[in-house]
Amino acid sequence: MTTKLLIKDLMLRSKVKEWIKANYSEATPAVFEFIKSVEDLPSSLTDCNHLVLDLNLIQQQVEAVIARIREVAPSVRITGFGSHVDKELHSEARRLGLDAVLPRSKFFGDLGKWLDPSVSN
Repeated sequence: MTTKLLIKDLMLRSKVKEWIKANYSEATPAVFEFIKSVEDLPSSLTDCNHLVLDLNLIQQQVEAVIARIREVAPSVRITGFGSHVDKELHSEARRLGLDAVLPRSKFFGDLGKWLDPSVSN
């Protein structure tokens, strides 16, 4: 089980890394991996069962990116987060079939709920 994360913001990435460090020992096989860019998404999804996606990174191309993800990894669970004021983007992501779409504050307020691979959201 691997969770891949497309999060470019350094502060947000560090929050995720802190959560991982606090909840997983170094002996635990790597179950989390950061994806460097939107362009790297298709090739990064081969062994992925959960994708965490910063919706702001794909805002201008949300439909095309989600379609490509579903083409390459049709069964991957996708959790998307973004600015709480961007309701249109959240609605579009839900319409496109993301499994969970939430405001950034809710996602980062309870990382364990959204990142723990043993929890099904």
